[in-house]
Amino acid sequence: MAPYRAGIALDCISSYEKFEAPDPAEWAERGYAVLNTHARGNSWLAIPQINFASRMHYPALKAIAPWEGYTDLFRHYVARGGRPHVPGFHRMISNGFAGPEVVENVGAMLEKRPLYDDYWEAKRIPVENIDNIPMYVVALYSSMLHTYGSFQTFR
Repeated sequence: MAPYRAGIALDCISSYEKFEAPDPAEWAERGYAVLNTHARGNSWLAIPQINFASRMHYPALKAIAPWEGYTDLFRHYVARGGRPHVPGFHRMISNGFAGPEVVENVGAMLEKRPLYDDYWEAKRIPVENIDNIPMYVVALYSSMLHTYGSFQTFR
């Protein structure tokens, strides 16, 4: 998840959790169980929960809380306003949050496909398909990275 496991030593975790979440191995021993699940997350953890909720109807999922995410890779992130976003930022995201050769090079794809087409449409999350669960969408004004995408998701 986060680079360098955010300083958490490997022997302190069970490997069932992700960086931002409690360790289920610890809580299950205490008798806790999750009967109705909800998804929550910020930034890149907001995007998959919206994607999941838009494509699948999981009965135990009762709500999602995508904070500061986006749903349209082209319009909200790569070519916001019709012009390419900062290429160095793409490199930082690709190199900082993914291993080598395991992430699409969206900067190169933008050069190859500079206009919105079927390739970029396939990357869009169909938020309009979420009709069975509530969403608690959060945006902030201190950074313009996710603001537009958050408002468009809410819309």
